[in-house]
Amino acid sequence: MTRDVHAWITDNPAAARSEMQKMYMGFKVPGAGNIPLGMPQVHGGNTQQQVEEEYPEERSGPNPRGLPMKCDMHFNLGEALWTNIMSSEYFKSLYELKTWTEVVEEIKYQCKDVEPHLAGQNIVPSTAFCCLMKLFTLRVTEKQMNQMFSHKNLFVRALGLVYLRYTAPPGDLWEWFEAMLEDEEEFTPGTDKVNETVGAFARRLLEEQRYYTVLMPRIPVPIHRDIQKRLLAWDKGITLQEEGKGGHKWPVGIKVKAKYYCDNLWYQAKILKLVPGGKYMVLFTDYEEEQETEDKDVRVPKSVQDELKKQQKAVAAANESGGLHDSAHDVNSRGEHESRGWDRNGRHHDDRHRHEERYGDRRGDRRDDRRDDRRDDRR
Repeated sequence: MTRDVHAWITDNPAAARSEMQKMYMGFKVPGAGNIPLGMPQVHGGNTQQQVEEEYPEERSGPNPRGLPMKCDMHFNLGEALWTNIMSSEYFKSLYELKTWTEVVEEIKYQCKDVEPHLAGQNIVPSTAFCCLMKLFTLRVTEKQMNQMFSHKNLFVRALGLVYLRYTAPPGDLWEWFEAMLEDEEEFTPGTDKVNETVGAFARRLLEEQRYYTVLMPRIPVPIHRDIQKRLLAWDKGITLQEEGKGGHKWPVGIKVKAKYYCDNLWYQAKILKLVPGGKYMVLFTDYEEEQETEDKDVRVPKSVQDELKKQQKAVAAANESGGLHDSAHDVNSRGEHESRGWDRNGRHHDDRHRHEERYGDRRGDRRDDRRDDRRDDRR
């Protein structure tokens, strides 16, 4: 079923590479038609590599410079959804789209939501996920992903996030998603027509594994905990400092006073990013001007320092809560252990009952003997 859609999809890696080379014989350059990969000089004397670097978005077929992908042969979609997409007539029609630009245009004009299935269906894949599969096969580059995140169409931005959530290495997710958390533009990601900001949508992808009617790949626990810490810090308006990296004392996002080197005066500023060598890239908020500043030329108000200390305590408490949760789990396990018929000494209740049935309740027998003795004394 899939061979007529993408002939290079095969269980044999060597055969797959061979089929890819046969199918995608070249790449398109505006005004130059389809140029074979073997041509030494094309487009006004430029080499093939120069043209490819000049028009990377027009590269036809899977891009060898695509973002790293950590996924199985089904792109982490699950075999059922992958099979339904590959057998979809709409997805087969997307075979005519050879470049990333063409697929983005298709998303722009055809996608009305980003759910995995059509409304009221649990089998028929949606337009958005068919386009997503096409992007998987083309392999999006870093530059193309940045262009998707800045695209005017919000469904293009959302599918860029979904693309990364399914295939990006989990350790790279925060680096991509952090900037999108600030996106306050609203759209309707689902067929229920409920409005949601792009930032809230991005956060939901990070925090939840269930995505409408399907499950997304599970984020490893250590990485997921780190993301939770960073989300907590982001809610407070600061970014967690990466310890031991560059010797920076202050995190990104806090308000400071910095010396402006043109007049050596101090102005209100905000730390934009950490620069190697213990330096900071700051933005002078009153003048919208950036400057790379030494650590000695950055002053942090006491109120901000106090807020940072509170934030560090909150993060420490979040770390400890994981250990407390484990302890509570152990207590619950002991309670469950006893409720299933085991006493604190590791002796099953059924064994005790069997012992009493065999030898009798000796304590009860002794009580009866003493009662009889007292009766005899009264007589």
